[in-house]
Amino acid sequence: MTLNARDRRQNIQLLKQEHYDLVIMGGGITGAGIALDAASRGMKVALLEREDFASGASGRSTKMIHGGLRYLKKFQIKNVMQTGKERATLYENAPHVIRREKMLIPFYRGGSFGRLTTSIGLKVYDYLAGVQKDERRQIYRRDEVLKKIPQLKAEGLRGAAEYVEYRTDDARLTLEIIKRAVEMGAHCFNYLEAQSFNYDPNGYVEAVVVKDRMTQNTYLVEGDIVLNATGAWAYDFSPEAIVDGMEVRYIKGAHLVFDQKDFPLEDALFFDTEDNKQMVCAIPRGDKTYVGVSSSLYEGKRETPAVSTTDQARLLTLINQFLPALNLTTESIESSWAGVTSIVIDKHNTGKKGQKSLLKITGDGLVTVTTGKLTGYRELAESVVDEIVAKLGSEKGKTFGACQTMTLPISGGDVGGSEGFAQFIEKAVEAGIAANLTEEEARQLALIYGSNIDLLFNIAKTASPEEMQGLPLPLYLQLRYALESESLLRPSDFFIRRTGMLYFDIAQMMQYQVEVVRFMARYFSWSIEQIKHYNSELEMALYQATHPVEDDRIVKLTQKEQSLAAAPVIEEMSDQKKGEDEAKSL
Repeated sequence: MTLNARDRRQNIQLLKQEHYDLVIMGGGITGAGIALDAASRGMKVALLEREDFASGASGRSTKMIHGGLRYLKKFQIKNVMQTGKERATLYENAPHVIRREKMLIPFYRGGSFGRLTTSIGLKVYDYLAGVQKDERRQIYRRDEVLKKIPQLKAEGLRGAAEYVEYRTDDARLTLEIIKRAVEMGAHCFNYLEAQSFNYDPNGYVEAVVVKDRMTQNTYLVEGDIVLNATGAWAYDFSPEAIVDGMEVRYIKGAHLVFDQKDFPLEDALFFDTEDNKQMVCAIPRGDKTYVGVSSSLYEGKRETPAVSTTDQARLLTLINQFLPALNLTTESIESSWAGVTSIVIDKHNTGKKGQKSLLKITGDGLVTVTTGKLTGYRELAESVVDEIVAKLGSEKGKTFGACQTMTLPISGGDVGGSEGFAQFIEKAVEAGIAANLTEEEARQLALIYGSNIDLLFNIAKTASPEEMQGLPLPLYLQLRYALESESLLRPSDFFIRRTGMLYFDIAQMMQYQVEVVRFMARYFSWSIEQIKHYNSELEMALYQATHPVEDDRIVKLTQKEQSLAAAPVIEEMSDQKKGEDEAKSL
């Protein structure tokens, strides 16, 4: 199959014809990673997402691939080593969606970061995480820090440490993984909602009943194993996966976006709050800076989390506390987003996290992934698929190969690795200029699409004003490519997850939203009612990004709960493997 939106009806017919080895519910980073790993081993895989790909937490994160520094503070040495290794692997396989970002941690008198302890800690971190020489930590004096960030609060400042984190476009990372999975033979669909299950005579799940949310048609998708990787919705499908005494709680993260004219920042900034020592990130991205924190238990609608007036006020207070010269106000905010993840805790001891098992198999045979995070998604997928392979082998007599994803570039990642990426970009720029783009336009597109850029340049070579329908050439290319290669079905998905304009170029979005809707209406032959619906949907997304809600059903987290929310996936996998090894030795 392809991800050409016009082929969707034909592609859906495949669901009725195939019997899959693995049916995955959930098109976030966890489901995407599992689909790629399984497809690359030769499995017949179907992936079903009820909204757009990465529409949940996988497109609403702080957009950082953390290297495991926070685990060092808890003396989780193995986690630091594994996380650093995974980050390096991802950077090699996806340099077009990963950017190295210098991160500055200021030291303040009485703060949780001290000059000596942080310096030693980062040196140990460099060693354990296998950090490259040009990324190793630097320690700056007070005057050097203020020269780098003159807006930083000077009172009590003692210096700062600098190390390297990796920034990503989380939604595009998820999408590129799905695109590679499709290239490897997986059948992946957005806007296919799993509604119920069919059971065999023994009461085991044998198929998923799905509804196409674009046509309202229903289908049956059969598979040997049905895997629930729906993130914050996982326990809706599998309440039995929650053992007695455990409780699901939802954590909300809020993010604000500013123009660099109001919040100038060259290097990312990492500081902790004075009240509960929770970490806050301020991260530059192009001509914008965004600030994010995960701090609240959430009791509102998981489908539409929004930044509240409380979130907004708290983040502005924190920013102005550490960077008082900026004097930021609500008028400075250009856009915002919020995301929700879930944790399972012991109701009788909130300092203890719940299930440590990676997978939970309920009595009806439904397999549920009990964890998932952006950092470490590949290793998580490898562990999950290893178990799926063993299960298919013992129950169905099927055999599959070993994991391939350690050295498998994701879609767009065939650029010669991180070392060859710069040279790839220069060659792509030459090709882009020959395809009627300016040097800067060609460079920006190549940085986003990597080795897929030739497909956009081929479109550019024959583009005419009549075809572009009032769109500038770069935006026209992105729209055409998203429609033909990224299963773009709705205008809001283009501005939110295909381009990120709603958050990082809202002015251009507002300038061309009418033209984009008009283009898509002609492409799909929409009715007047459909055009009105999608315009309304787009306006609602725009409103939510620029207007905080009064009450988004949040309550404050305890420090223990914050620690649990930040607990690593890799720790859970390590604990499980340790248990398996101990069992084998008995």
